[in-house]
Amino acid sequence: MSDAVAHEWERCRHYIEAALQHSPHFESIEDVEQMLGEGTYMLWTGADCALVTRIVIYPNKKIFEVVHGGGNKREIIERLGPALEEFAVNQGCDALAVIGRKGWIREGERAGWHLGYVCMMKSLKQ
Repeated sequence: MSDAVAHEWERCRHYIEAALQHSPHFESIEDVEQMLGEGTYMLWTGADCALVTRIVIYPNKKIFEVVHGGGNKREIIERLGPALEEFAVNQGCDALAVIGRKGWIREGERAGWHLGYVCMMKSLKQ
């Protein structure tokens, strides 16, 4: 992880930690930090927000995916949103996708997003 990214990570890590509290706990904050360091994940920050993203290549589509996000939703959508779109286009991505909780639906729809599909889960461990 570059010094600049490490500095921003330390400044904004708490946004991602908070987001992980509402996640299905597929990964820990340490896992996120490791994947940022490896370059698997990318960090996007604003004055009062942070996003963790990745590019996923499926057989038929290349998707720019927001894996975790926290902080000021309006700043994320209005300030970071256009930069994400431009980056995704420049990387040859076919679409943007957001993994998150239902609270993002209303804000996303206002910005032109739509609900693509639902992921349901059932724990297999007691």
